[in-house]
Amino acid sequence: MIKTKNFNIRKKIFAVILLIITLFGTFQPVFALSGSGNANWVGGQFATFIHTTDNRDSENGILARRLVNVSTKERFTVFCVEHGVDFKTGVVSNGDYYVPINPTIKRACKVAYLGWYSKHPDYVIDGSINIEDMLSRKKDYVFTQQMIWESLGQSNAEFIDSSLQNEFVSFKNNINNQIANMEKRPSFDATAITVNVGETQTITDSNNVLSQYNSIDKTVDGIRLQHNKGENTLTITVDENCTLKNYRISDADMKNWGCIKDETRETDTNIYFEFPSGVQDQMMAMSYNDPVTMAFSLTINPLGNLELTKLNNNGDLVDGTIFTVNGPGYNGDVEVRNGRIILEKIKKGIYTIREKSVGTGYLLNTETYTVEVKPSETATQSIVNSEPTGELSLTKIDIDTGNGNRVDGTAHHGDASIEGAVYKLYADEDIYNVQRTVKYFSKNDEIGIYTFNKNGVATAKITNTSTKANIEAKGNKIIGLPMGNYRLL
Repeated sequence: MIKTKNFNIRKKIFAVILLIITLFGTFQPVFALSGSGNANWVGGQFATFIHTTDNRDSENGILARRLVNVSTKERFTVFCVEHGVDFKTGVVSNGDYYVPINPTIKRACKVAYLGWYSKHPDYVIDGSINIEDMLSRKKDYVFTQQMIWESLGQSNAEFIDSSLQNEFVSFKNNINNQIANMEKRPSFDATAITVNVGETQTITDSNNVLSQYNSIDKTVDGIRLQHNKGENTLTITVDENCTLKNYRISDADMKNWGCIKDETRETDTNIYFEFPSGVQDQMMAMSYNDPVTMAFSLTINPLGNLELTKLNNNGDLVDGTIFTVNGPGYNGDVEVRNGRIILEKIKKGIYTIREKSVGTGYLLNTETYTVEVKPSETATQSIVNSEPTGELSLTKIDIDTGNGNRVDGTAHHGDASIEGAVYKLYADEDIYNVQRTVKYFSKNDEIGIYTFNKNGVATAKITNTSTKANIEAKGNKIIGLPMGNYRLL
């Protein structure tokens, strides 16, 4: 009975000691460490009594570890990165500490951060890890430690307790999924995005991760990138004066501009503790510390041009016409000078052209023209104006009465007859087109004749077949005569 009583007393004392340690651990300050340096360290190691196939025969199971800076008294929860190498508890060891750059170590740091430090950033390992209420936290530590060894290729052990092994498998899957999601980039990463000069394009991330990126509003070489944290879109605007055709936005650019996943930002709080050979190296990872950025290239379509040409029927350039142009890049009137005008650097799209007014000597063209402007190309549209023409009809009128023929075709002047009478039409001057590039008739050129029948009705006929004028005879008329002076004989 006495032995039993003494044993119970010892257990109570041990429980009280653990409680004091817990309270002490709770209220002691926890320090942060970053950068690099050298210091003297004292290690603390605490049995977890959770065993794997690597330590099935040991009493302690996986050890939970901390380091204490001898000079500053800073205390850190750390993880072993040299499986099988010892670190004596209570012994002062000198070691360097620095931010690791080795990809394998950086992967292990991600495991440490997501498995432990993101959940328990302010807790420093001590004997309280074995209190019943700390079981969940203790499992986080031992699972994280085992996964770190696995990521470093140092162990493939399984937990002796099959239920713990199942939990560990789920733990690893969760950590790996977190890392994959953390590394997941927007759907447009590593793609070529086509944008047009003078336009704004909004891109939506179908991977739904862009919302995790920090905000950005950056303009470089006439290209503006806009994104608001929490939103899943990126807006790209290319200034109309931009002359680039291609632009590459690299990971380094995005990192320098601060457009990274916020949780992955670099804080230099992944620390590797390196000790002399034979003394176990250790590590800690207070942040993810591996910025996830994005990169893509831009294919920039320059603006296009629209050339309007004003011609007469001969293909000569004509001045003085005013067109109304409407489209995505221009809405207004333009005046043609020297026969043509070019609207430069206008947005791609469909444009309509209507003639508003025309120069002297031409008829207004009432058609509406449609033309498509494409990037880096000059769309052309020629519009032809016709010159006004006249017609000349010849009709017999009674000289005495002023009357024309009766309805039945008979004349008012009795037995007199005009049957067979012929009148000839002549140019009374040199007659040209408005531009004077085409001579239709020389002065005194015969153009046509009018011959009357017995009823006094004339029939017109063209006799000049060499003219460039588009004239024709129709009944008692000659039509299509260019503007000018004519005479009948």
